[in-house]
Amino acid sequence: MMRQYMVGIPDELLEAARIDGASDWKIYRHIILPLSAPALGAVGILSFTWRWNDYLWPLIVIGDQKNFTLQLSLANLVGTNTVEWGTLLAYATLAMLPVLILMTILLAFEFGLLLSALTVKYRDIRHTLPFVLQLWMFLTPVVYPLSVVPQKWRWLMYINPLTGIVEGIRSVFTAQHFNWTALVFTTVAMVVMLIWSVHTFRRIEKSFADLI
Repeated sequence: MMRQYMVGIPDELLEAARIDGASDWKIYRHIILPLSAPALGAVGILSFTWRWNDYLWPLIVIGDQKNFTLQLSLANLVGTNTVEWGTLLAYATLAMLPVLILMTILLAFEFGLLLSALTVKYRDIRHTLPFVLQLWMFLTPVVYPLSVVPQKWRWLMYINPLTGIVEGIRSVFTAQHFNWTALVFTTVAMVVMLIWSVHTFRRIEKSFADLI
């Protein structure tokens, strides 16, 4: 992902820096690295989520139960004959909350990246954005649970990427069952949104100077 992002940086920028006498390290430090900040942020969040949920590698390398990660402790609570449900649910809550917070940050980053590019190219978006955000707020189950929406219309709520996050945070603090369907829809929507926003930003970025 990082390689593809860096390959897309215009060669004109690198050639101009070389003409000005910049070394390879200076080009990387002052041009490539700042331009790769969006991709670095996305990769960092995805890598943290992956490592946070990792189970097999910690199971292999950690021998002392005192050093168990949260996921290993969760699995250790499920015995052959008994399950400590109270402790298990408390650990599950702790395990899900950081992931939901990072999903919120990643979603905000994706929309910020997309809207910043679209606002430069299409100036009228800034006038419609407040109305769209208000409408989006009402369509997100913040003050009302998803269960009040009729089943036949619930799929429309799943299209909203915030639905899975809000329902997940509500489940964490109210000790309810997680709506895994909403979380799956949110994850898929965020992956699609990440690809779309990065692609759109990189495509419009080449004409930023002309448009501004």
